[in-house]
Amino acid sequence: PDFVAALMEFTSALNGHCLSDAELGLFSGAVLLSERPGLNDVKAVQRLQDRLLEALSVQGDRQNQPAANAPGLIGITQRLPELRALGSRHADLLDWFRKNWTKLKLPPLFAEIFDIPKCEEDLQQ
Repeated sequence: PDFVAALMEFTSALNGHCLSDAELGLFSGAVLLSERPGLNDVKAVQRLQDRLLEALSVQGDRQNQPAANAPGLIGITQRLPELRALGSRHADLLDWFRKNWTKLKLPPLFAEIFDIPKCEEDLQQ
């Protein structure tokens, strides 16, 4: 319940920024292009992410609604750590499902999307 509540709170806050399709695309790119374990060139990834965030700011300025500086709301770029924390929590929950799959009856599509075994045969693949 805590994860779902936090996810709903985040999506509601993100929706409150009223991002255009272009802004949402730039924000999504910045989110997907974030640092993670195993990267060889962290600085290069950070530079690319910074460019996307700058483009987001420029796009917001063009629409006279700077998404990164929305008044009365936490700036959208300041929500990135919150989103990373949600992603980490989601990964932890999926790991729990993978470890406890024998005790669960999951919908097949859910298990397939999140790579959760449904039977012993799935473990062999």
